[in-house]
Amino acid sequence: DTKDQIWLFRPKDNYERLKKSCVRMNIPVLPLEYFFKGLEKLVSLENKWISNKPGASLYIRPFVFSSSAMLAASPSLDYKFLIICSPGAAYYSKPLSVYVEDKFSRAAPGGAGFAKAAGNYGAAFYPTSLAISKGFDQIVWTDSESHQKIEEVGTMSIIFRLGDKLVTPKTSDTILDGVTRNSVIQCAKDLGIEVEERDITVSELISEFKSGNLREIFGCGTAAVIAPISSFGYKDERFEIREVENSYADSIKTSIVNIQQNLSEDYHGWRHKI
Repeated sequence: DTKDQIWLFRPKDNYERLKKSCVRMNIPVLPLEYFFKGLEKLVSLENKWISNKPGASLYIRPFVFSSSAMLAASPSLDYKFLIICSPGAAYYSKPLSVYVEDKFSRAAPGGAGFAKAAGNYGAAFYPTSLAISKGFDQIVWTDSESHQKIEEVGTMSIIFRLGDKLVTPKTSDTILDGVTRNSVIQCAKDLGIEVEERDITVSELISEFKSGNLREIFGCGTAAVIAPISSFGYKDERFEIREVENSYADSIKTSIVNIQQNLSEDYHGWRHKI
């Protein structure tokens, strides 16, 4: 029965990102075979947690940590590789309101911003709590030098619809090369939507908003897939984005979820059958 088949979404790409992150953190790279054997075994054991409800999925998180019993500022002698999972519903229940950060930084050139490292999250908690106290849900991160170039939103990649085109910051060593980000870009192109990967500044964003050309903003990431953004704040101003008909965010999300759930053709070989 195809209804009860289990599919992983782009596991090889997730392995490549884990590998790249391990190299940056000076952690030995796990063989691909161990990664896949672990994934397949865990998902087979926990398959009763996989829901058929719309928007629900089994969230899987492979990770590596140092486990040597020592006090030293040096690489560990031992590491543990684990995979955990949890049933997940829709990550954000409503569109987000975000604050454009102009003081704190998530990452700096030459740092580990592109790696999936726990420290990147830890450093974000305090500035995020300040944004929440101002009435926002999340932060739009900007570059550490000028605080003008937009990089990410919260723990997600960020995408803007300017007119009929999508614009997203190009990846660098401060921006995570997200698997969902790449899926969104490819699905947008498949739908005939033009996509530009380039720098976008806060001042450009505000002028595009004022001219009426800024139609949509959304974040994208593993858990949320796509999270629409309904307003953004910068310094003391708040900008409300009107809802659009034929939202690109909705079309792209449907396209990705249909591939994930085996409801449409997988032209890019993203699904992996368990």
